[in-house]
Amino acid sequence: MYEHCSGLPPGMLLTEQERIDRMVEFWNAVRINDDPGSTNWGVLENLERQVTDCLAVQPPDVEFAERLTAYAMLLMTGQMSL
Repeated sequence: MYEHCSGLPPGMLLTEQERIDRMVEFWNAVRINDDPGSTNWGVLENLERQVTDCLAVQPPDVEFAERLTAYAMLLMTGQMSL
């Protein structure tokens, strides 16, 4: 499933650091944007905090951080609700 959702050709995987970099870029873009989409800033801030916590542990829990980030994307686009 990861390969399918990443937008990469089949069989091409990102390194852990590349996966982290993609999440950081997403959350930076969320911060710059003034529109939380179909959710609210409180929900997004909570998810961002959880992602930060996942990436702060050693070793980082990249998989769970990606799930939380994907959940934020679905909430923002209205494809999922709380």
